[in-house]
Amino acid sequence: MKIGICVNKHRDFECATALKFIDCATKKGLQVFVASGVEEFIKLPSYSLDDVAKKSDIMVVFGGDGTMLSVARRVVKHEIPLLGVNKGNLGFLTECEDTGFDSLVTRLINNDFRIEKRSMLKADVCGEEYLALNEISLSRGMSSRTIDISITVDGGLCDIVTGDGVIISTPTGSTAYAMSCGGAILSPSVRAIGVTAICPHSLNSRPMVVGDESKILLHTQCNSVNDIMVCVDGENVTLKDCDNLEVFVEKSDFYTQLIRLNDSNFYSKLIQKMSGWNKLG
Repeated sequence: MKIGICVNKHRDFECATALKFIDCATKKGLQVFVASGVEEFIKLPSYSLDDVAKKSDIMVVFGGDGTMLSVARRVVKHEIPLLGVNKGNLGFLTECEDTGFDSLVTRLINNDFRIEKRSMLKADVCGEEYLALNEISLSRGMSSRTIDISITVDGGLCDIVTGDGVIISTPTGSTAYAMSCGGAILSPSVRAIGVTAICPHSLNSRPMVVGDESKILLHTQCNSVNDIMVCVDGENVTLKDCDNLEVFVEKSDFYTQLIRLNDSNFYSKLIQKMSGWNKLG
């Protein structure tokens, strides 16, 4: 078995956890390929993330949910399963903590795990295509004023939101930004897309859930790209100057594959993670 390694060195201090895993994996005869960016800590040949995905059967990611989102978007076209080792805070997408690597490697060798497929979104923004595992948002940028965004689903106008923006989310992303804006929580097994307004200045703009075959168009008028912002999984998209911005969103043909070691219930994990996130304890 060939294992790809991707480490967020800002989360895994001096790559200490990744080094423990690599030591355990190599002792058990596994071949390891390390993504570049951590050469100062991991003294092994390094490759681009794309090459690591091509060479490996499984990719182990050391970081938090943000790291998982970034890696998922970049390697999804290689259809490689991802195993997240939590070095962040919430760890909703990651599967295990930074202990027990001996038994973990043994389970990987024996294929003692299941693969959970998570749907993704595809967005066309100013002629550029983007993939998202969590969400795509269109919101006001540096301006302090509200913006007007029309929401069209399958050619029919659903709403014109006056507020801070709109979030289009997958079931995976329903427990992220969309949830904080009052959107519905969706099980990963649900074939749906969430549409949630951000701070709408209206009693009529309510969260919506549409089928995952729906084609969604967000449209807004703007005088400058500084007035608006498009984000894909929390990362800003570079926009071109335009008078009318359109963001076309639909379900992607690609699925992120997450390695799951336990048959944990989604709702049990939701309660556990969200309760732990409560700063008041």
